[in-house]
Formats: sequence, structure tokens, C-alpha cells
Amino acid sequence: MNDQLRDELLKRMEQEQNLRKELIDHPDDIQLMMRMMEADAQNTMWLDEIIKQHGWPARSLVGEDGAQAAFLIVQHSPAPQFQKKCLELLELAVRQDEADMIHLAYLTDRVRIAEGTLQVYGTQGQTNPDGVLIPFPIEDEEHVDERRKAIGLEPIVEYFKNMNEHYKTNSE
Repeated sequence: MNDQLRDELLKRMEQEQNLRKELIDHPDDIQLMMRMMEADAQNTMWLDEIIKQHGWPARSLVGEDGAQAAFLIVQHSPAPQFQKKCLELLELAVRQDEADMIHLAYLTDRVRIAEGTLQVYGTQGQTNPDGVLIPFPIEDEEHVDERRKAIGLEPIVEYFKNMNEHYKTNSE
């Protein structure tokens, strides 16, 4: 276990999550938005170097919480090519029981949306004209809840209901 790497991952995750929470409260704050984008870009460059040195930050290297932090940094990266590179590493880590399948589902959907293809698990949303968060189009939508259940996610209707309630509560 690399405690120093784990601590740095957790510190970076906390900083970017705090910026995101602040942005929910102040969605029109351009300077805050730019700070978040800069943090995401810096985290991407940093994690890319870490991956070159250590490989994917797996559970055995950085613990469960460190692996969660690495996933969030990748998920929020402004670089789709970096996300796609990490997707392959995350797939391998999941097969080796070194990463969470739910993280793989979220990153799979994120990469597919960036590539203009249909998502698989329905984890990624967009705002409709009424300001309601809805899923991006889903491949084989009729069976999405079966795929979600198989990896421990709630039904898609519940997921988006909760997401909309969360954003409504945090923006009031």
C-alpha cells in the first residue's frame, strides 16, 4: 500500500469535490467554474504521470478510498482521450478484483457519450428544456435496469429521481 499516493489522491478528490459543491450553490460564478476546470486539468496531468509510474491506482496500491478518488479524477477529466486510456486500465483492474464494477460502468458511459455513442448503464444525464435531468440515450434501454441491478445500481427511474431531488435541494 502506498499511503503517500493514497493521501494525495484523497486530498485532490476533496478539493475537486468541494469546488463542485460550491458551484452547485453558485452556478453563475464564472471564476469558480474556471477554478474547477483548472483543478480537473491539473488532476488529469498529475494522474497521467502517476499511471505511467505505478499503473492504475488499484485497491491494493491505494486502498478502497484511494481507488474511489482516482476514479473521480478520471470521471471529471476534461480529456476524453485520457478517460478512454483509463477505461482500458480500469477494465483490467475490475477483472483482477482491484477496482469497482460500478466505477467501470460510469466511466464506460462517460466515454461512450463523449464518442457520440449510446451509453450502456444510464449513468450519464443531461438537462432537458424544463431543467429536469434525464439520461442520455441508452443502448438496449429496455434491459438497462437488468444491467444496473447486476452491478448493484438502483433502477434508472429511481436514480434520476434522486439526482433531480439532490440538485433541486442544493440549488434552493
